[in-house]
Amino acid sequence: MSATKQLNSEPTQFRAGEIVEWPKSLSAYSAADGWSLFYRLVNESNAYTAIEGTADGTGFVITIPAATTANYVAGKYALYGWVSKSAELYEVYNAECEVLVDLKALTAGYDIRPHVKKVLDALEAVIEGRASEKEKTVSIGGQTIDMMTLAELRIEWNRYNKYYQDYLAEQRINAGKPSGRKILLRFDRAS
Repeated sequence: MSATKQLNSEPTQFRAGEIVEWPKSLSAYSAADGWSLFYRLVNESNAYTAIEGTADGTGFVITIPAATTANYVAGKYALYGWVSKSAELYEVYNAECEVLVDLKALTAGYDIRPHVKKVLDALEAVIEGRASEKEKTVSIGGQTIDMMTLAELRIEWNRYNKYYQDYLAEQRINAGKPSGRKILLRFDRAS
């Protein structure tokens, strides 16, 4: 049995092997007026067949079956949406969408850390003198981290630590939880 990711709008990410479903209402391009809605995922290496929305009153419901998403290669894509009617065609959506690995289909281990965490961990390992050969070859701005000075490593560690904290806050918000960040206020006396 496949999981269904039911959304309120276009996905920003989903896992390969899931059923992905969302509604779309476009007042200017009503299904009742004969408009059709399509979406397509595209990146440098892959382009997946257009998915047609199903008319639902004046709007649409888009469903990508699990059998279809199971064939998607994990990575970042542009999710492109358009409507058509006769010879008319209009873009209605274009944003980034990430396809995550189908964990059910894995036959070997998988490093689940996001890229930013992998780089942060590699920086820490080099700073602490315990880096593996793979960690030493991580490149930032065209320079491998094992060739950086300690000062450069610290600067990059601080930068990537901030990126990672931003990532964690975004994950908490996406899960419907507070970001975990403190908001500090300072009150000044009015003059």
